[in-house]
Amino acid sequence: MKKIVFLIIFLKIIPAGLSAQITINHHDMPSAGDTLRYSLTLDDQQMDFSQTGAGYQWNFSSLQHQTQGVEEYQLVNTISSLMAILFFGMNAIATSAAGILPLDEFDIDIDGVYSVFSKSTSQYTLDGFFALISPLALPIKYSNVDRIYSFPLNYADQDSTTFFGTTNLGDTLSLTRQGYRVNNVDGWGNIVTPYGEFDVLRLKSTIYESDSIFWESLGDPIVLRRTTTRYSWLAKNEKIPILEVSYIAFEDFEDDPALSIRYRDIYREPIDDPTGVDLVDNLADQPLIYFTNNGNLLNIDYRNQKGNIRVFDINGRILAERRNIFLDNYLINFSQFNSGVYIIQVFSETPDFKHHNIKVIKP
Repeated sequence: MKKIVFLIIFLKIIPAGLSAQITINHHDMPSAGDTLRYSLTLDDQQMDFSQTGAGYQWNFSSLQHQTQGVEEYQLVNTISSLMAILFFGMNAIATSAAGILPLDEFDIDIDGVYSVFSKSTSQYTLDGFFALISPLALPIKYSNVDRIYSFPLNYADQDSTTFFGTTNLGDTLSLTRQGYRVNNVDGWGNIVTPYGEFDVLRLKSTIYESDSIFWESLGDPIVLRRTTTRYSWLAKNEKIPILEVSYIAFEDFEDDPALSIRYRDIYREPIDDPTGVDLVDNLADQPLIYFTNNGNLLNIDYRNQKGNIRVFDINGRILAERRNIFLDNYLINFSQFNSGVYIIQVFSETPDFKHHNIKVIKP
């Protein structure tokens, strides 16, 4: 009887938030037919996402969604049998990845771009990409795949991988993507977000990546380099991270990384933000950047300035680049890009060559 009473008292004094250390495996990854909703937001509260440890308690319940998206996974074969048979295999899965490849400069009519993944009992990999260019498809098949996770994934696990892929259309177009990834499971514990409370592993990934682009009309190849530091909180059966925070540092601007925040979520009503204007930058000496026409047009208004523009998605992929243009009320067609957070780099040709990294949200 005394033992029973002692056990009851002991259970009562255990903290309610005490979490269990979990293991992530291939069953916790996406499969064909999965439809996974997420929210995107900006860090208006200046949160510290770097904190971690064993048995750690993360509380990000105050995150507020700005916009939402859905990842829909399907067999590559159902999108393009040619891509499945010749390049990626019949069991590979894909999800839409509009803007993930820097194809905007190539003047090509693209019907869709997809990221391709494979999973086994030992790993979950990014195998490459393909773009639908009617009536054909253009693949970038990694000869060395990007190993996102190794299984089973446990606290204190570490690994690294290199990846490389290239494609071309004759002598006129060439695109090469390469890099390497370093993974470190640096924490475990319990996380709270607007989506709920979960036992998680925390994974820190550092991704060094470059794109080399050649287009005959552009002349010399363009090389775009970036380093991404990504924190991912992984839970059982949730398929994508409960929370994923990425700091994206572009070459020559390592001290000014762009931040993106994405978390697993349920459907929520859109916020009342018809323009998507980043009001922090609505200043006389800085560019004003906002969406109009239901998000189909990106407006860049940098009075009396001339310079260059680069547009990136939240993963640091370059979507568009405009050089040597007047920045007074300049418009970029954004109709082909999905709703979400984008990073706009503006370089003005002032004597000190000012640059700005500005985040905007397409509704």
